[in-house]
Amino acid sequence: ERPAMMAHKWVVRRQVGGKKLTDFHQDGAFLGEGIRTVDCWIALSACGPGTGCPGIEFLPRRVDHVLEVGGAAAFDWSLAEDVVMAASGGAALSAPTFAAGDALFFDELLPHRTARGRSLGTRYAVESWFVAPSSYPDSHVPLVL
Repeated sequence: ERPAMMAHKWVVRRQVGGKKLTDFHQDGAFLGEGIRTVDCWIALSACGPGTGCPGIEFLPRRVDHVLEVGGAAAFDWSLAEDVVMAASGGAALSAPTFAAGDALFFDELLPHRTARGRSLGTRYAVESWFVAPSSYPDSHVPLVL
């Protein structure tokens, strides 16, 4: 399908460091079952291991459904680490180092979170979401490309 932009889901995100742990989530869990999206996450500053700024951590394995919320998750759509690891099939979590301008593309089912640790710097990134028009949520404004 010809992609549409999710106008309300394009954002420059400022993430302050110093958090010990954040929950995982899948974008499909709060956007609705059956949505088909691609998120383009672009680092605007160096981030991840060795940079002093929090990066993004994800499960580098295909997940074909929204995972059941469980454990000690902070939100009703977020996932505790034990839930993600149970779905990992033995795959280790990935937390790459990004330079400004590096991008990560992922779909609505990828379990991901702001990387944990004691990074004290601030990360800037752009989140830009695209969606298949046939699954576009009623609560968002479409911009067809």
